[in-house]
Amino acid sequence: MIRRGRASLGLAALALALSACGGAARSIEIARGPAVDGRAVMPPTLTGYMVRPEGNGPFGAVILLHGCSGLRFETTHQATWKRQLEWAEWYRSRGYVALILDSFGPRKLTNEVCGDGRVSPMARALDAYDAFRYLATQPFVRRDRVVIQGLSHGGSTVLRALDDLLFGAVPHRFTAGIAYYPSCSTMRPTLYAPAIVLIGELDDWTPAPSCVDLGARSRSERYPIDVTVYPDAHHAFDFRGPKILNQWDKTLEHNAPATVDAERRVDAFIRRLSAP
Repeated sequence: MIRRGRASLGLAALALALSACGGAARSIEIARGPAVDGRAVMPPTLTGYMVRPEGNGPFGAVILLHGCSGLRFETTHQATWKRQLEWAEWYRSRGYVALILDSFGPRKLTNEVCGDGRVSPMARALDAYDAFRYLATQPFVRRDRVVIQGLSHGGSTVLRALDDLLFGAVPHRFTAGIAYYPSCSTMRPTLYAPAIVLIGELDDWTPAPSCVDLGARSRSERYPIDVTVYPDAHHAFDFRGPKILNQWDKTLEHNAPATVDAERRVDAFIRRLSAP
């Protein structure tokens, strides 16, 4: 289904500040799964940061995937890390365990991989399944309710991870996927679980038309991809900050109404997953 987003009024409430969230996020080490097609899977371990509700659960869980700039630990601003912590708290307040997955730190990457192919969405999909295997061993996690969510390159990873041809037969399968402004140009329309795409019409980095086309091609599938396009929004519309032109001459700009509406749609989406 393709929708034109109607933005709600008001600002999305900020979650905990970095200092507060940082104290609640527990660092974990995730072992890699077996080699793929006989080739070694690098790196040997992954790093994640977990935020969980109080109590014994079991809780639903979400794996949060950063964009092609990584978590930006090495920068002063750390915008992506802060945004993922906001999402982790947002999910925790709704009764979900949140696992922020770092795909770059374990690979010793401290700068962007935007456009250079050093880490592909396919490689990161394998990372996500290793994180899923870790979550499936935790007694407080419901392995039948694990969602995957990503921003930009991470959003592309979400669509790759849900590809029925590639991963439809894996032992642990995601319940659903949420992709913020992904690149849809090389994605297949056949997914094994429901997914939503949230993207700006003015996005000049991951253009919306390819996602609209992907949604249209998925209409006859078991799980049509629900695409919402925000007319006045650019790439990274949910990141709070000034409008910037990055080193690739792409526009990044916050759009508060789109942010609120997108979070409302995500909230409704995950609530539907819990319906009887």
